[in-house]
This record gives sequence, structure tokens and C-alpha cells, in this order.
Amino acid sequence: MASQKLKLYFLRILGKRNYSEKELIRKGRKKSFNTPEINLEIQYLKDSNLINDQKLAVDIVEDLSGYKGIKWVVQKLHQRGIDQLIIDEVIGNISDNPNEETKRGVKERYNIKQWSDIEADTKYKAVQYLMYKGFDNAPQILEQWQKDAI
Repeated sequence: MASQKLKLYFLRILGKRNYSEKELIRKGRKKSFNTPEINLEIQYLKDSNLINDQKLAVDIVEDLSGYKGIKWVVQKLHQRGIDQLIIDEVIGNISDNPNEETKRGVKERYNIKQWSDIEADTKYKAVQYLMYKGFDNAPQILEQWQKDAI
């Protein structure tokens, strides 16, 4: 009976969004289900291809790539409970360069008219913003944008 309730609970929340295996374990424990029941239902969901940490990690990386840096994406994957081996595998496929939309967003946010003649304090703020977004190579990114503008 409790196992059926747990299965229905997991199916209901998986209908709203994808969860990692560890997230489902946390949610099951929070609802006071015991560990053997949780593990049994997790295995059922895996066998039914309803949860797949590898696919979830790839989807997260694809969604955030270009908008957020590698550091930020890795942190997000850790928060979602993705295993380090899976993270290492999927992170190898992305670049740490922002996309054009992010570039345009920085330009609008800091009222930058020309990349080639940017003031020092604005440049500092733009670098800080890019670093906040997880782009560790923010100074190099900004320099590249300035070179491309010339």
C-alpha cells in the first residue's frame, strides 16, 4: 500500500518536471517513506526509463550553455544531485563562451554603445557580471568582444 502511494507520488511529481535519482530519494524521505521502498520505486522508474540522470544532465547543460559558464552549470548539476562521473562526461562537450544573447544583454545592461571605447568602471562591472554568470574567463571574453568590434 505504501509502495503504491510512493509510486503515485513519484509519477505525479515527474509529470511536472524531471528529477534526478538523488532528488527523488530526498523527496521520498521527506514524505517519511522508508529507504527500501524508495530504492524499489527508483529502480522501477529507471527500468521504465522515467528517470535518467545522464539525460537530465545533458538537458541541463544544453539549456544553460552559452547563458551560464561551466562553473555555474557544474554547480547547478551538483545541486540537482547528479553524480560527478556524469558531470565530468557531459561538461567536456561545452565551451565556456557566452552566446550572442548574453553579449547583447551585457551591452544593454551597461549601456555600452561601442565595445571598442568602453570606460574602465563599466568594463569592471561587465567582467564582474560575467563572472557572476559563471564565466571564469570573463576578462578574456570582454577583450575578445572589444577586438571583434574593431
